[in-house]
Amino acid sequence: MTLQKSQDRFYFYSFIVLAILSLGGFVPSFYLRPDDDPLPIWMNIHGVVFTLWYLVTILQSWLILKNKHVLHRELGVAALIIVISAFILTFVAAANLTATGAHMTGGPRFTAILTAAFTCCVLVGVYFRRKPELHKRLMLLATVLLTVPGFDRLIRIILKPSFPSIATKDAQMIVSAFAVIFIGLMIYRDVKQFKRPSFAIVLGFACFFVGGMSGSAFIDSDLWTAMVASFTTAGADTIGVPH
Repeated sequence: MTLQKSQDRFYFYSFIVLAILSLGGFVPSFYLRPDDDPLPIWMNIHGVVFTLWYLVTILQSWLILKNKHVLHRELGVAALIIVISAFILTFVAAANLTATGAHMTGGPRFTAILTAAFTCCVLVGVYFRRKPELHKRLMLLATVLLTVPGFDRLIRIILKPSFPSIATKDAQMIVSAFAVIFIGLMIYRDVKQFKRPSFAIVLGFACFFVGGMSGSAFIDSDLWTAMVASFTTAGADTIGVPH
């Protein structure tokens, strides 16, 4: 097996692992949600859109593994539509959760930072779509960010029976440690292949910073205040929605 093929397999399996860690956390609150406690239609769309992102990333990495580059590029348009939809729906969902006081991993500011940083990583990755070594790393880094809320929930679902005192902060420490180890593995593989970390890692951290600052600034804006107020005025029911 060539080193390039090994890299492609690494990305394919990484997207599968991230999908399991993220989507697994939403099994009780979304995929197996009781029929007598339905979600608003737009929240169902929100959940479907994020599910599609993981399915698309797995499919895209599989297409590269099978050298189906033309189909990979064509499917990229659908992936971009998913990202734009996810960006809008997440802020709407976060405003609803803030208004109703329902659970939201890390609170609205943390969610806004993650969402904006994820979107920034994807958009920069799309810009560098003709440079595969940058493109695939940025897409993977973006998906690592997207995995945080679901992974946080999954940890608490698994550990609560044995450790009932575990809280979101404890789960987030585990998620953070996983992210550090995972990104460290990416850097190790880069050093092994290129004798240095890929420039994509630097771009990724720049996207974390720029996107994160933008998301945080949005939470302090009048538009955010108006979004939350609109849900409060509407008297939305408190729901344990999947985010």
